[in-house]
Amino acid sequence: MMKSDHNEAKNFEDDNSQAHVFNCKMPSSPQLDKHHRVVVELSNSQPSLSLDSGLGTETLQAEIRKNVTHQTRVNSSFISKAEVKATIKFPSSHDPIWKTINNELEQIIPAIFPDSLINSLTTSELSQKFDNWLHQFFLERFGEQDQHICKTKRKCRPNKQLEFLRKRKKQCKAAHKALIKAGLAGTVEEQRISKEWHLLLRQHNKLRMALNKKQQQRNKVAAEKYFRKDPNKFSFNLFHPPKQNGQPKFSAQSAEEYFRQTYTDTERSYTYTPMPEMIRPDLPTSLFSTQCPSLSELQKSAKKNATARLLD
Repeated sequence: MMKSDHNEAKNFEDDNSQAHVFNCKMPSSPQLDKHHRVVVELSNSQPSLSLDSGLGTETLQAEIRKNVTHQTRVNSSFISKAEVKATIKFPSSHDPIWKTINNELEQIIPAIFPDSLINSLTTSELSQKFDNWLHQFFLERFGEQDQHICKTKRKCRPNKQLEFLRKRKKQCKAAHKALIKAGLAGTVEEQRISKEWHLLLRQHNKLRMALNKKQQQRNKVAAEKYFRKDPNKFSFNLFHPPKQNGQPKFSAQSAEEYFRQTYTDTERSYTYTPMPEMIRPDLPTSLFSTQCPSLSELQKSAKKNATARLLD
């Protein structure tokens, strides 16, 4: 009895699994704008089930045989392909011209996109139409941006810890100089500040070397990647680096005229006379000697300088 029940349950599972197999073949030309239904039918060749609970293919077929209706899908013809549009040369965000543009848009948009047009178009059509119109509006106002503009390389942000150590080091050095100037050399405060300055110096140098090593590794990885991408271009740039010498945008005549007007003294021939209260010094009584000093005079001068340094 238990064996027969087991066989019947197994047959029911097989029948149930077959009943859930749908026809998944897609039609050759899908109708995206129309409703379509999925009808699930059972095979007539399957035997009827006779379980003790009274369940059979009739109950299962009544639950499975249903018409599933999908909602109306969006027409793919409204979805346009991505097009590369001209880049607009927008001004900066704090430019006063944006106030004028805002006032113009508040007056133009209700006239070009009235309620009747908005209600007659779908969401996709309205969005595409508004996007094209707004792009053309800004393109006429600001013009197209030049694609060959050389972008400046972004500067690396300074390390905050390195900046903090550099600032503390300068403060300790200034405090140490102030103590020395005040005559407190050799005191406990001067020694403590000197010790702290040397500690900050070692920490700053250690962090600086670590950051430089990390940057060198990044440059090495970038160079290897660039070399593997195009070895010929990499070798050409290596042996022919870009020159920094630029070409002047002015002629030689304009440059000569500019320097002549800038560095010309129109009052060069003016004769200056001393004021009446100025007293002219007496003339020298002996001529200035143009002979080289002798060896004895040099030794005498060196001894005087050495004695002066010892006294200091």
